[in-house]
Amino acid sequence: MKRIVLLISLYGICSGAFAIDWQVNTSMFQYSMEVFATVEIDGVLLSDAKDQLGAFVGDECRGVVKATDNPITGDKTFFLMIYANTVMENIIFKAYDSEKDQIIDVINTIEFETNTSVGSISSPYVMSNTERANGLEFIEINTDENSVPGAAIGYFVHYVNGDPVETNVSIDKTYDYNVFTVSGDTLRAKTSWNFEEKNSYQIMVTSSAVSGTINKEFLIQVTDVNEPPTAIYLDGDSVDENVAVGTIVGNLTVSDEDINDEIAFTLSKENALFRIDENRIKTKANINYELTNNQLLTVVAEDKGGNAISKDFVIVINDINDVPSLIMLSADSIPAGLPEYMTVGYFKIEDEDEFDQPDLSLSSNEMFILNQNNHHLITAKSFDSSDVGTQNIHLIANDGRGGVLESDFQIDIIDKGYSYTEKNVNVMFTQTDVYTHIFDVGNDQVLVSIQNLDNYGHYCVSANSLIINYKIYSISGQLITSKDVNKMGFNLDISSFEMSSYIINIYTDKGGIAEKLSFTPKC
Repeated sequence: MKRIVLLISLYGICSGAFAIDWQVNTSMFQYSMEVFATVEIDGVLLSDAKDQLGAFVGDECRGVVKATDNPITGDKTFFLMIYANTVMENIIFKAYDSEKDQIIDVINTIEFETNTSVGSISSPYVMSNTERANGLEFIEINTDENSVPGAAIGYFVHYVNGDPVETNVSIDKTYDYNVFTVSGDTLRAKTSWNFEEKNSYQIMVTSSAVSGTINKEFLIQVTDVNEPPTAIYLDGDSVDENVAVGTIVGNLTVSDEDINDEIAFTLSKENALFRIDENRIKTKANINYELTNNQLLTVVAEDKGGNAISKDFVIVINDINDVPSLIMLSADSIPAGLPEYMTVGYFKIEDEDEFDQPDLSLSSNEMFILNQNNHHLITAKSFDSSDVGTQNIHLIANDGRGGVLESDFQIDIIDKGYSYTEKNVNVMFTQTDVYTHIFDVGNDQVLVSIQNLDNYGHYCVSANSLIINYKIYSISGQLITSKDVNKMGFNLDISSFEMSSYIINIYTDKGGIAEKLSFTPKC
């Protein structure tokens, strides 16, 4: 757990804030240093919040402060800022004892040195108006956690009649003695400290000087140092496509020695589909599996001290069945007079799922049938002028995975004759003559070849798609013959027909096409 020490010191122009007229204009000075001190007057520590300590060069005030409670030692301590324009000036001190209402000269002096500290919160510098008696102090150098093992933590000062003397210090085998080593008057740590595991250590030392020995306990406070996060974790790394914008993908956490450290999470670069909201990864736009099935995110975790680490996470996008989104019909009108089994148009289905092959079904309808193989809409009867008007059809697309789309279409029957593409096969063709024509059927092309085998009405019909059946009509529209084929070609014999022209309707798996044959028997 971190220890937060709040020190409130009063610096600057002090007129009106203090009981006596000591004041300093800080804007006149370039440099500063600080002193953490307690003050003894006739051997008794000043302990009233109205007591004051002032720093002077001659009669010029260079700093003043009132006594403040020390959160570590519990004593009244003066946290004094001193100002100067040059270094090595001799700073003298005066104390105001509010109980006696007296200004008292302090015998301690300090040589000004910019940006330095004298004393510390846990080990204040002791000032007095008289020579100090025998005693032992510990002066901190560095009590930061994570310091190099063997680094100096501080040193001991042994006073005899107020003067420091040479001494040797040993650590008694009590408390936390095994954490430290001492050489001469310098205290060192055996290992690197971790504030989060232990934030203070207690030792008993013996200081041996020529005048005698002093035994004293000291509490060494470990200073918490900001440490960077060591790892980033995400508790969810996948999300379904088509979820609502703002859906939470997962929560981010870190490993950090500083238990209550404040962590800010960001993405190393903007992402079109995801964003970070505090410690959560959320969707920021509609996600489509068919466009992308994963996203690489680089997450940056930065603590309040500016220490940052990053980690890559792959967010997997789950494919969810998409309902067919649209059904289109290539044609919406046919002429009256169109015979049965002719292609009206073909249906096209849009489905986000690339490999889905939706089944189409047509609600009961006497006018039309549906070719399931190629989704062509085919006439189920011959249309005449009595059918002119609008016919409604209802189509259902089912992808087999729970996705169903229903659509309604209107087919207009127009009152105009149906015109076949007319091509004549000459009866005088030799056996090597072949008539070939390409028909456009919707978006497909069907190539039909009709070969005259002899002069007696024998033909060979073939196509580049499966021929389902054929029907032969007279020019007046009378059905003469109809046969199923289900092959790529067939032989046609019309030698028994009267001399005339005939219409042959050929129905392939691509739709219906029509040809006009001319037949003349051999003389």
